[in-house]
Order: sequence, then C-alpha cells, then structure tokens
Amino acid sequence: MVWIALDGRSIGTKYLTDDRGCQDWACSAVLPDRAILVICDGAGSARYSHLGARATAEAIFDFFKTFDDFSLTEQELLKRLLSVLARNLSLLVKTHEAAQADFDTTLLFVCQSFTNDVYWAGHVGDGMILALTKSKIEILSESMVGDQGSNFTYFVRNVFSDRSLLRLYTGKPLNGFICFSDGVEDAVLLKRRAIKNKYKDHQRAPIHPWVTNLITHCLNFTSNKISYELEKLIASGKTNDDCSIAFFLDDKFIKKINYEDDLIFFDCVYNGKEYIPAPYQDKTEDKPKETLKVHVTLETLIDLTKIILISSSIFLSIGLALIGLAIACLLPLIIIFY
Repeated sequence: MVWIALDGRSIGTKYLTDDRGCQDWACSAVLPDRAILVICDGAGSARYSHLGARATAEAIFDFFKTFDDFSLTEQELLKRLLSVLARNLSLLVKTHEAAQADFDTTLLFVCQSFTNDVYWAGHVGDGMILALTKSKIEILSESMVGDQGSNFTYFVRNVFSDRSLLRLYTGKPLNGFICFSDGVEDAVLLKRRAIKNKYKDHQRAPIHPWVTNLITHCLNFTSNKISYELEKLIASGKTNDDCSIAFFLDDKFIKKINYEDDLIFFDCVYNGKEYIPAPYQDKTEDKPKETLKVHVTLETLIDLTKIILISSSIFLSIGLALIGLAIACLLPLIIIFY
C-alpha cells in the first residue's frame, strides 16, 4: 500500500488586488507512521488573516508531527489542542501588537496513525472534511455557520469561550481524507447553503466529479498541479473565494472508486422557487463504437439475383464467342495439316 499526500491553494478573484494575497494555508504529509492534513482559511475581514491562517496551520501541523499519545480521550486531546492554539494566538498578538480578531481563521485537520489503528480529525468554522472509505466518499464534517446568517462563521478564537465549536472526530483508519476550504466547498457542492433544506441528511450531499477526477489523477500530480487545478476552478466562475485543498489516500482507493454507484452528482435546475435535482451525466466518458447496420429486404435479394444472372449470361456469351472465334481461326490450319 502506497500513501499519497498533496495540497494546494489559489487566490480568489475577489482578493486579486488585496496586498495580503491568498489567505488560505494548507499543509499535508505522509510520515513513516502517520499522515497529516491541515487547512486554515483566514477571514477576509481580519487585518492579518493571512498570518493567522499560516501560523495556525503550521502550529497544528507541528503538533501532530510529534504527537505520540493516540490513546487520549476526546477531552484530553481537546485540552492539548486548546493549549497549542492559545499559545500560537498569544504569540501573534504580541508580535504584531494587534487584537485576537485580527488573526481570525478557520481550522480543519486530520491525523491518521498507521501504527495505533486510529485517526483524529477536528474542525472549526466553515469548510469540509471528506472521508474516503470502501470506494465511497462521505462527508465527515461540514460548515458550521453562526446564527447571524449564512455568511457568518466561527473562528479559532471563538473556541476559547465555547469549546464545542472545535468538533472532534475519531475512528478506525480509513482509505484517506480530503479537507478543503469553503471556496472549494461552494464550487464542488453546488452552493449547498442555498439548497440545504433539500438535503437534510448531509450524507446525501451532491459531490461534483471534480473531486473524484482530482483523486483519480493525483498519482501524476504535484502540489503545483493541485494549485493549478484550483486556479481553473476559480476561473470557471464557480467561486471567487480563495481555495485550498489537502488530502491523503492510499493508492488502492483510486482503483476502488465506483463512479456510477457511489458518486452521484446533481445539477441544480431552477424551477420557480424550488431546486430540482437532476442526475448528472458524464459527457467525457467513452461512447460505444458505432457499427454498420445493413437491412436486407426481399426486393433487394431479387434485384441482386437479377444482376447476378444477367452478369453471368453476359460473361457466358462472351466466353462462347471467344471459343467460336478460336475454333474458326484454328480450323483451316487443322485441315491443311491433315
């Protein structure tokens, strides 16, 4: 089994003139005994969101690189994580002489241990974590938005006053995980916030084939290629936000993907006030080769028989004529010699 880890990020069109550049940060790695993913999406409204996203992602990434106690309870791990996040945020505030809110960022992470038979995942704010298991892609964690509206989300600093905002998940090792920011989420899940009432069970959320295509081709990808794919996603107009994605998976999962049964994508067709899910049809799949079909009728057979008979009689007449001519030429010679 070979484990693959890749990540990428790209600036959204709405931030092209922003001096902060892309405010997402992504980390991924496959180590001898574990695989790690971290995504942080800095809040555009925060002055130093780009610094907060990078520092937070790297702090959590470094924490799990040396993490050695996978037997911790959820509350014990939560306490350790809060300590890391608090120390990181305190250092940012002190270094840049700014407020905590100036470094607002979301957080998504996964750490899977190959030797301890367990994974830990965590999520603060928006974005999404997908779990890859038995040829299926399922949503492990999705965006949590606040009561203030669909455009409001929670950030790392909010966790210190409400620990429940850091959602933790654990279980047996899976074939892989994908983390991405809300920019990617909006693009590949068809603005689920606009149709969330249509899919109350989030396991039925429509997932675009873009995700599976990315996985299928990742054996030949680099992080630069992933970033390029995100640029194309943004250029398509599906989203104008910063986009970041990080994933790890075992190479056998790629061969197990069943597009027809497990990955159904729905186009959202607007009809009055209701979104009607329509089955997605993959226009890129190979079409069956067309075969030449010949329809033979009785009239056709009769005509063919006439043509054959006429042709045969003509050839027979020509043959007899040639034989007669040959006899006529040879007969005088035969008489002379005899």
